[in-house]
Amino acid sequence: MWAWDGFVEAAARRARKREREALYERLSDAIIGGDRDAVVAFLDAGAEPGGAKAENGMTMLMYAAYGGRAEAARLLLGRGADPNAATASGLTALMYAQQSFDGHPDAVRVLLEHGADPNAATDDGWTALMMAATSDSHLEAARALLDGGAGVNRRDSCDARRLTSGMTALMWAASLGCGRTVALLVERGADVDLVDGEGLTALDMALRGLGNPRENIINVLRRGGAV
Repeated sequence: MWAWDGFVEAAARRARKREREALYERLSDAIIGGDRDAVVAFLDAGAEPGGAKAENGMTMLMYAAYGGRAEAARLLLGRGADPNAATASGLTALMYAQQSFDGHPDAVRVLLEHGADPNAATDDGWTALMMAATSDSHLEAARALLDGGAGVNRRDSCDARRLTSGMTALMWAASLGCGRTVALLVERGADVDLVDGEGLTALDMALRGLGNPRENIINVLRRGGAV
C-alpha cells in the first residue's frame, strides 16, 4: 500500500511541476510581448515573480530585462522578484538587458531603483558596465549604470582559458572602437593608466585596433592623461 501511495504522490509532483512550467512559459511570453494585463493575471493565478524556467535558469525578471520591458520589470519587482538573482554562470537581469541593441536603459534604471547590484560579476568577472561598453549603442545604458554606482575601473578575470585578461570597461570600449563610450568613461573617472594582464593600457589597445588607428579615441585618452 505504501508503495502505491508513493507512486501516486510522485505522479502528483510531476503533474504540478508540468503545470508550473507551463504557467511560467505563458508568463514569459506575456512579459516579452509586453502584455501587462496577462502578466498580472498569471501572477494572480499563482506564478511566482521570481520563478525560473528550468531549461535555462532565467528568471521572469531576466526575461523582462532582456526584452526591455521596464513596466513588466517594475511589476515583478513590486511583487517581490529578486533584482540580483543570477544564473549558474552569474548572469543577472542587468546583464541580460545588455544583450540587446541599446542595453535597454529604461529597464536598467528600474532595476537599479529596486536594488540591483551594478557591480555583480559573472564567473568571468564581467559586469553589466563592461557589457555595455562593447557598443556605443549602449551609451545611455552605460550612463545609467554609472549613475547607479557601477565601478568604472573594475576588471574582468585574468584567465587565458576564458579569453579574458584583466580588462576594464574602458579597455573594452577602446579596443572595440567605441569612441562615445570611451569619452563617457574617461569623464566618469576611468583610470587611463591601468594595464591588463599583458601590460597593455586602453591607449595601447586603441593604437592596435583593427584597421586605422582610432584618432578620436586616442585623442580622448591622451586628453585624459594617457601617455
